[in-house]
Amino acid sequence: MFFDNHAACWDEMSRCDRSRLGTIAAALDLFPGARVLDVGCGTGAFTAFLLEEPVQPLDIVCADFSEKMLDMARIKLAGREGVSFCCVDVTSDPIPGRVFDRIICYSCFPHLKDKNAALSNFRANLADGGLLVIAHSDGYQKINDFHSRCKGPVRHDTLPDPALMRKMLEQSGYTDIVISDEPDIYIVKANKRTSASGAG
Repeated sequence: MFFDNHAACWDEMSRCDRSRLGTIAAALDLFPGARVLDVGCGTGAFTAFLLEEPVQPLDIVCADFSEKMLDMARIKLAGREGVSFCCVDVTSDPIPGRVFDRIICYSCFPHLKDKNAALSNFRANLADGGLLVIAHSDGYQKINDFHSRCKGPVRHDTLPDPALMRKMLEQSGYTDIVISDEPDIYIVKANKRTSASGAG
């Protein structure tokens, strides 16, 4: 598997400007005690960044389909309270028995083979009024251009353009969708609101 094979060197391959991570963290609008799912957590770099923020969640689940990536995350986050790990393919099923206030999908969405299934499963795991954030440290065109030049399976992994992303989210039942696509950052925010809460 591509990500298993690159786990040990991933942090060197994918360094990110901390100011952009701060912008993405701010988009999560965290509150004390928030339950957070970090989808495609990789080596745990974004969770580690969140744990430095002034407002920290109480419970973070780091999820990835690469066990070796999770091994690196376990090392990086060893001893941190409120952090757990889950090896799961989020395109297959929701994480059973878990409800989250925030789901962050950072630098991961292009690699999900069935993106519509993933969006539906994210929504199933969100609490009422919960927030999904899909983010990258580059704009969608830059991400896609980069992947197209890569060797191996990731060369086919693309990030949907903003119009398609909005359509996919709407079809999966999300509301209050905000998409920001800049050359150096891409952030999507979408809420789960049920009919009982006054929105569809």
